[in-house]
Amino acid sequence: MWKPTESLTLIDLGWYFYIAKFSKKENMHKALHEGPWFVIGSFLSARRWESNFVPNETMEYHTAIWIRLPQLPIEFYGREILEKIRKKLGGLLKIDSCTSATLHGRYARICIQVSIGKPLQDDVQIGNHT
Repeated sequence: MWKPTESLTLIDLGWYFYIAKFSKKENMHKALHEGPWFVIGSFLSARRWESNFVPNETMEYHTAIWIRLPQLPIEFYGREILEKIRKKLGGLLKIDSCTSATLHGRYARICIQVSIGKPLQDDVQIGNHT
């Protein structure tokens, strides 16, 4: 998925945490900044190493969730409009392939990054549509 230009070493720390060792900065930069990354449909979060890291004591502050935007007019399925919706809800990570190809009309589906501990917004006003 990252297609590094070097051998990649992964160390399993348990609790679904891994260390990825890079010797080239450009590979590390890509892994940290050119995402979002998905593995078999699940969001993969990447961050810099923190000293004294203990996996089972680590608190995640963000998570990825898939949301449906029911009855969204089909002309709003473009990336530009979905980006505006994203600004109201959270960070846009991925647009569902059926949504981006306009193959689904009942709802648009996007994956967003949200802060854990903050209430989720349950509706968005887009023009005259809620």
